[in-house]
Amino acid sequence: MEVLLDGDSHVMLVPLDEKINCKIRRRHEVVEAEVCKGLPEDMARRGLDTGKDYLFVLDGAKALRSAVARVFGTKAMVQRCQAHKRRNVLKHLPETHQNAVDARISAAYKMSDYDDAWESLDLTVRYLEKINHDAAESLKERLEETLTIHKLGITGLLRKSLATTNPLESCFSGVRTSTGRSKGGGVATWPKDGLWPPS
Repeated sequence: MEVLLDGDSHVMLVPLDEKINCKIRRRHEVVEAEVCKGLPEDMARRGLDTGKDYLFVLDGAKALRSAVARVFGTKAMVQRCQAHKRRNVLKHLPETHQNAVDARISAAYKMSDYDDAWESLDLTVRYLEKINHDAAESLKERLEETLTIHKLGITGLLRKSLATTNPLESCFSGVRTSTGRSKGGGVATWPKDGLWPPS
């Protein structure tokens, strides 16, 4: 999906669908990194202009992040999914701390000014360092990439849409649900049925 901004910059959402793109099974420590690595290369082969500036909205998978840098350059703009970041931090914390920490992170992401949001998140990192080192390290990891939309000055509904990978993940979920019960029409109609289900 591509959105033109100001005639120069392009926004492209690259979702990580659990079944078809990048699978991470922590329990078995199996990472299907090759699929992630091949995704940006496949987009380039299909004709995507790698010379343009894009904003990639990613969930934080390291293999995909590296692949984006390799194909589109190390200066490629990345917005790391804020929802995934929050979940990654909270999983290191006992339940007694989760609500308070999540509220702090959420409040920072809702700030309109980049510097204010960064300062707030930095304070949260220092707070976490006192209660859980792993949670603090999780929040610090590529933290600046969770604020790319702030740095670009994106506001309103577009900012809300680009802050996470949820919009496209929800879209894929709708397609899977709808196509699972789709009758007739053949495979070609499945995406249409999922995106615009009959009323």
